[in-house]
Amino acid sequence: MKLAEHLSLAFSKLRFTQMLAERFNWNGPSDGELGAHDYLPLIIQSHPKVDPELFAVPLECASPVHIHHPQHPEISELGMKWYPIPAVCALDLSVGGILYTNVPFNGWYANTEILRDLTDKSRYNMLVPVARALGLDPDTKPGDEPLWIDEVMAVLNKAIYHSFKMAKIAITGHHSMIISMFWDWCKDELRHRKYCPVNWKWVIPPMSSSTNDAYLGLNKAQEYTLKPAYLYGQGFINLEIRHFGERDSSAAFKRFFYKARIVTNIKKWIKRHRLARHPVVIIYASVTGNSA
Repeated sequence: MKLAEHLSLAFSKLRFTQMLAERFNWNGPSDGELGAHDYLPLIIQSHPKVDPELFAVPLECASPVHIHHPQHPEISELGMKWYPIPAVCALDLSVGGILYTNVPFNGWYANTEILRDLTDKSRYNMLVPVARALGLDPDTKPGDEPLWIDEVMAVLNKAIYHSFKMAKIAITGHHSMIISMFWDWCKDELRHRKYCPVNWKWVIPPMSSSTNDAYLGLNKAQEYTLKPAYLYGQGFINLEIRHFGERDSSAAFKRFFYKARIVTNIKKWIKRHRLARHPVVIIYASVTGNSA
């Protein structure tokens, strides 16, 4: 199975994609070809009493950026790409005591945002495929450090930044973002207002973190909300239940209890066989087995 086919199969089982298929009969892009980087349609409901509708994102309005590296052409063979603009539409805007629920906005990417999207285990999990493409051995032996991860992250990070620049799509580097865009502004806020709420893990870049003054300068930062502010809105599951009602979970429960019975039987089998073995007491042992 190709990488793209494997990823698209995995993503098809995610909750939001399942909702698209079951509630809106969405079966993928209009061309019928499923891939690892397909754009999901927008769901727009203009009024609580109006049925929500699907709207496809035209590719010509958001052409994906293909990931290449100037010194490693093998990166291109993996077929990685990313959408050009980080648009957010699931937040509410609180202004003057009024909550506005339809305020989509967009900015531009930092390279390490896309890096995490492509490498996090819970996302595209591309560390091992990129390592193999670069000729690195990701099969760490016992006692060894997986330093290949650092090399892959550095190469892929450069590839992302280079690809966006070549495509003439706005992007910022993680060094410029933390120093020029945030840390200088944060110090100015502290000087004039005496406070600046911040979430440390959101502003400190996941690479070369300790190479900037903000790494230690924000180690006691506090997070609280100042309004006006963008706030997390209702999740799509709540909106789905409100419009379509609860899902029929009987089949899911049957599958769960079936698997639970299998696990229970396996544990009983293991316990039974362990009890049947003769007990062994090790009086002395060393890690390597050759200690004098």
